[in-house]
Amino acid sequence: METSRLTTSRRGFLGLVGGGAAVAALAACSTGGGGGGASASLKFWNMPWGTPAFNTLDSKITLGYKPESGLPAATYQAIQWANFNQTFSSALASKTGPAISSGGGTQAFQFAKQGFIAPADGLIESWKSNGIYDDFLPGVLDTMKTDAGYVAVPYNLDMRVNWYNKELLEKAGVTPPTDWQSYLDAAAALKKIDVYGFAANGNASGGNAFQMIVGLMINNGGGIFDEEHKPNLVTAANIEALEFVRENISKGYMDPAAISYTATNANSQWKAEKFGMGFDVPTSRQTSGSGSIQVACQRSAH
Repeated sequence: METSRLTTSRRGFLGLVGGGAAVAALAACSTGGGGGGASASLKFWNMPWGTPAFNTLDSKITLGYKPESGLPAATYQAIQWANFNQTFSSALASKTGPAISSGGGTQAFQFAKQGFIAPADGLIESWKSNGIYDDFLPGVLDTMKTDAGYVAVPYNLDMRVNWYNKELLEKAGVTPPTDWQSYLDAAAALKKIDVYGFAANGNASGGNAFQMIVGLMINNGGGIFDEEHKPNLVTAANIEALEFVRENISKGYMDPAAISYTATNANSQWKAEKFGMGFDVPTSRQTSGSGSIQVACQRSAH
């Protein structure tokens, strides 16, 4: 992994395009079902946060939980990312959802407004007395706090970073980019050797290109919401980020078929060395099958 810390202009990019995750307790399903009771299972739903080995070990840990007398045992279910919002929404509406789960960074806030989340205030207060609270970086827990209390506990930060194939960049005669202009220059050089420099996967159920785009907006000083928590997409920073995306597309640096690609399709393109550079998930090095894939972690002032 090759990293550096840079201070750049607004046209710089933040290599860590983040997507958060949190663990929340679901109030309507505290024992894993509608009726509930001591005999009901304590259902834990978790997402595949890594390779298949992750869920295997995750399940083993969960099922190894030994409850106190009178409390339910734990059960485990892996929830795939494809259509996960619909999976949770349907289960909560029918009161068949989990007692606790992980999920996307905005999920707890969405379901808290619908009355499905049990506040974690008591848990977090207990952590202040036993030292666990100090294990979190300053301000991290605060991101989970709303006017109604803490809706979740931070679980991990699922970064979106700028991956590049070192050998392909060397073949194209360019170095890893450090800002948006040098990114465009590197993508232009890759195009000359028939390699796409703006990797993306836009399939609605199995792609994450939208996360990449929103990340570029946020890291350029923009975002989806304003300080009043109201939607506000039409800002100079957002427009500038979208212009960067549009320029990559219009100049042919993105695979025209990427709009229908899932993450699996994109990984295949990385393996085939048709993708030479792009923003993607932390596990790309594991799934791409290319020993030459590197990550640039430049940071901007924004």
